[in-house]
Amino acid sequence: MICKQCGAENADSCAYCVGCGTSLSTPQKKKHLLPILLVTAVVIAAAIGLFRAALTPQKCDRPRERKLPRGRYFSFIRRFSAP
Repeated sequence: MICKQCGAENADSCAYCVGCGTSLSTPQKKKHLLPILLVTAVVIAAAIGLFRAALTPQKCDRPRERKLPRGRYFSFIRRFSAP
């Protein structure tokens, strides 16, 4: 096996170059799953939140009931007033 760094001839069983000491095996790139899983989880959570917000009925403001003052005169008027 020939070293890519210095061009020295090495045996096939060697892990490092005899001439310069660099690694002869090609480094394998590790896939980082944590960022991918984190982004996927955030996107799914946002989608669930948006769908849930879109499907929930909105609360309407009900008109407030009139409160009439208490007393004999006002209770008499309250009987005949329209609700």
